[in-house]
Amino acid sequence: MEGISKKLAYDPSIKEPPHSIIQSSAAATLPLYAYNAVLNEIISAGFIVDKFYTILHSIGKARELIILPEGLPSLILTTIILDDLKAPLVSALHQVENKRSSVIYDNLTFQTHQGEVRTLKMATYPIYDMTHEVSYFWIRFDPIETTMEKETALVLSHHNGDVNRDEMIILLEKELSKTKTMLQASFENMETIHEEMQSSNEELMAANEELQSTNEELQSVNEELYTVNSEYSKKIEELIQIKADIDNLICSAEVSAVILNNKFEIRMFTPSSAKVFNLLERDIGRSLKNFRHNLNIESLMEKMADVLNTNKAHEYEITDSHNHWYLLRIRPYYLPHQKVNSGVVLTLTDIHELKTLQQKQQRSEEELRLALKMGVIGVWHWNISDHTFHCDETIKNILGVSMLFQFDRFKDFMDSIHVNDKKRVEEAFKRVLSQKESFEQDFRIIHPDGKIRYMACCANLYHDTLLNQDHVTGICWDVTERHWLETEIINSKHLNLELDAITDGWWDFNLVTQQIYLSPLFKKTLGYKDHELSNSMENYEQLLLPGTRKAMHAELEKHKMNNNDSPLIQELSMQHKDGHTVWIVSHLKGIKNKRGKWIRMIGTQTDITALKIAEDQLKQHAYKDALTQLANQMVFLTALPRALARAKRNQNILAILYVDLNNFKLINDTKGHSVGDGVLRETANRLLAISREVDLVARLGGDEFGILLEDISTLKEVHSIIKRYILAFSNPLKINRADLLVTFSIGVALYPGDGETPEALLQRADENMYAAKKKGENQYIISPIVGPTT
Repeated sequence: MEGISKKLAYDPSIKEPPHSIIQSSAAATLPLYAYNAVLNEIISAGFIVDKFYTILHSIGKARELIILPEGLPSLILTTIILDDLKAPLVSALHQVENKRSSVIYDNLTFQTHQGEVRTLKMATYPIYDMTHEVSYFWIRFDPIETTMEKETALVLSHHNGDVNRDEMIILLEKELSKTKTMLQASFENMETIHEEMQSSNEELMAANEELQSTNEELQSVNEELYTVNSEYSKKIEELIQIKADIDNLICSAEVSAVILNNKFEIRMFTPSSAKVFNLLERDIGRSLKNFRHNLNIESLMEKMADVLNTNKAHEYEITDSHNHWYLLRIRPYYLPHQKVNSGVVLTLTDIHELKTLQQKQQRSEEELRLALKMGVIGVWHWNISDHTFHCDETIKNILGVSMLFQFDRFKDFMDSIHVNDKKRVEEAFKRVLSQKESFEQDFRIIHPDGKIRYMACCANLYHDTLLNQDHVTGICWDVTERHWLETEIINSKHLNLELDAITDGWWDFNLVTQQIYLSPLFKKTLGYKDHELSNSMENYEQLLLPGTRKAMHAELEKHKMNNNDSPLIQELSMQHKDGHTVWIVSHLKGIKNKRGKWIRMIGTQTDITALKIAEDQLKQHAYKDALTQLANQMVFLTALPRALARAKRNQNILAILYVDLNNFKLINDTKGHSVGDGVLRETANRLLAISREVDLVARLGGDEFGILLEDISTLKEVHSIIKRYILAFSNPLKINRADLLVTFSIGVALYPGDGETPEALLQRADENMYAAKKKGENQYIISPIVGPTT
């Protein structure tokens, strides 16, 4: 067998391949089938297979030893060879591969396709490559001719009638030995196959465990990578969002800001601060002391140096060259990884409108204080949540309370009321809190000197939406002298002089005779001389304004029906001789006869016109924009929920318009704030002139206006109204004898398409307004409507 192995091995001494040798011979033209025919004569059957037992070539009648299944046949020899030959073939291949030597099995019996039983010899040889590794196998099958000997073993000889038992035993021993040899070979083959399969199974299990462990590690690494990747992606998105927010904040901020290092060199600045300090993008890195500004402030560099050295922020209210007010803040600048400041930050906040309002408010408050002082009327405030009480000096003087005394609790005020009146006043305050009634009471107070005085008080309940608290605010004044006069009014011979000395006039009405007396001071308060206005009830009622006249009679009848002995206090509006309205506080006292019947009414009046004017001015400041006289933001935000409720009830469209003037800051900076104020006033006038009576036009602040469009039934109406606004501003505004063309952008939100709450509608209008600004000048964005009416 070693000779055969050597012949099948690769011989490196042969320099030329076999086909070249054949071509050089005389038989160079011999075809391949001729070689196959010769091999078929020499070898009965055989296969050449690779390391995976795949058939590469078959020789002779090898096809008789395999079974080809239907469909796509397999070329793996160990799976398609006849069943009787599978076990010895697998065993031989494994032994050849492991022992690197030939293996020969004799006397292998198998059954052919036709059912014939044959015996053959199977020899398996290794084929080596250039590295002397086993790369292929050569399996050869040679038939064994079985010569059937003439068996006479079981033929019984008859010798004296006995069977030849010795012959029979010999034949059986031969057969048993043959069977034992075959079983031993089969057992060895099975044991070898079992060991190899067990070894392969252990290797596969080990490989499977390694693969499983590797897979788990890869899975864990993959999960960690996914987590890290998600975190990095989230951080990147957050950084992108933060950068976008900062960019938008810097571009849209009205606050001017400049960031300087510790050498006062510019690190960054907002666009709005560039005009204040005349900065350009290329100026970053230069010192701020090299630039001029238009701020009215001395020693700015020294102030910044002081902030840098002391780490304390400074604030200044300053003006520019146009007398425009700003709040200047100088703060130290810190980096996250440093404890020492590395520079300063300058910020300028526009507070011109706030300062203007503060000045107007101070003037109004001063006018109100003067009006209250002239009328000797005091103001008090009660916070219901913590029961704190605040009052001015006038009330403390009436109560006789020392300015040093801590008079700050509502209980202190109630303790000053006479014990016989305290229960009535407490019940009146309870009705104010529970039924939201107005508080109007006269009561006695005990002065520190022991004397009893009389005080009149009016109050109302208010709700502070900002702090979500209820509080009561009221006024008080001393009516002691009036009460004394009312007590002795019937028997007083000097009634005229005494009442005129403490009031702005009085009247006396006789219910029996229906005659009325109007004092000269009463007539003078309304602009008449004594002889110009006769004493008659008809003249008195003609002086009352229509709404006041009806309300006065209703309250008087109610007062009489309740048989109330306390004075009746009324606020009346009367017409002056020159046509203007005079506001009067009237105190009416009824007088009964011994049988309890009303026979007379006497009243005094106090002119509170100055107080009403001051109150109206406060209301104007509270509800109207001081510059444009339009409704302010508070009125707009209060009216929106009511308009929304009406639109829901009537199933109409409600449109909210956000109008923003383009380049208004440029107008302010280049032409001055007086021109800017003129632009705002003229814009308000035009918007108001074009709007319908049902529409609300308001200034929301700065250069932004808001418009509520109600009673809209189709989307076409909204487009038509907006186009009218745009057309009206196609002509220049006339400001200080100069023509100025103004453009704007409009954002529109619609109910029900853009939301059903005020907050949602306001947010959509604001978003659409910024989208309109990106489109260009005189543009508007309106969302498609979704709802019952389109």
